[in-house]
Amino acid sequence: MIKAILEFFTTGRLLKQVNTTILALIPKVRAPSTVSDFRPISCCNVLYKVITKIIVQRLRLVLDKLISPSQNAFVPGRSIGDNILLAQELFAGYNRQGLPMRCALKVDLRKAYDTVEWDFLSAVLQMFGFSGTFIGWVEECVTTPMFSVCINGNPHGSSRVPGG
Repeated sequence: MIKAILEFFTTGRLLKQVNTTILALIPKVRAPSTVSDFRPISCCNVLYKVITKIIVQRLRLVLDKLISPSQNAFVPGRSIGDNILLAQELFAGYNRQGLPMRCALKVDLRKAYDTVEWDFLSAVLQMFGFSGTFIGWVEECVTTPMFSVCINGNPHGSSRVPGG
């Protein structure tokens, strides 16, 4: 296992067997009839999980310098509640007389990861000063994975993970 992990960090390439995920669909309702009636469970290769965990641990060392202080959701040690309170305070002042007109915009970023262009991700990492080697590791992990859907206990098909 260690040899395979070192091989990735030396060559920057993942074997097809390492970055293939089995997607099991677990029914959310008694009689599922649409895809949304299933909860997808991704069963990744252990080597892939270890490699990505190592990359994430390296990123964590510098995340505080890269993420804006106003970004509170999904950042350890920060609370989205702070931004909710800030929004409430801002909206409380919107109807006051004598203030300039204002506008509020609600943006739904639920599927933000699904719409990130991989080239944009690479450009951002480069702009933040990450090495070409590190960027290559990230690109290999996010652009090359394949998945198969498990049907009746057996994997079927093989598709690229969509991105961008």
